[in-house]
Amino acid sequence: MLSICRKYQKHFLPTLKERIVEPPPYLRCGLARGTVFSVGEGQDYVGSCINMAARIQKLPGISFCFNRRGFELEKGSPAKFFTDTIVVRPVIIRGIGEHELVCVLRAEVAALGSKEQKFYKVPGSG
Repeated sequence: MLSICRKYQKHFLPTLKERIVEPPPYLRCGLARGTVFSVGEGQDYVGSCINMAARIQKLPGISFCFNRRGFELEKGSPAKFFTDTIVVRPVIIRGIGEHELVCVLRAEVAALGSKEQKFYKVPGSG
């Protein structure tokens, strides 16, 4: 998914600018793991992970985010990627929880303005 987000900016956005006025400058992506259920004879799907992914893709100032729950970050070959590229931050997810851990790109968190930086801190932590 991170690769798709990066390809959007590099390859798709330039051609999109020729077709529509003010396209989104970056693709926002939220990922979450969990069980989904088919409804409407396979026409739609429901599940708490779909709700979580939809909410975290709207977090301010970032383009790529995933829910920490359900992902093994410390084991196997992806561990270096997660250590070098991803940071875990506590956030408030409306309707879900006051202290949800999400994984965001280290570079994006570093580039956040002061208003957005406050969003990625635990309430009461200063």
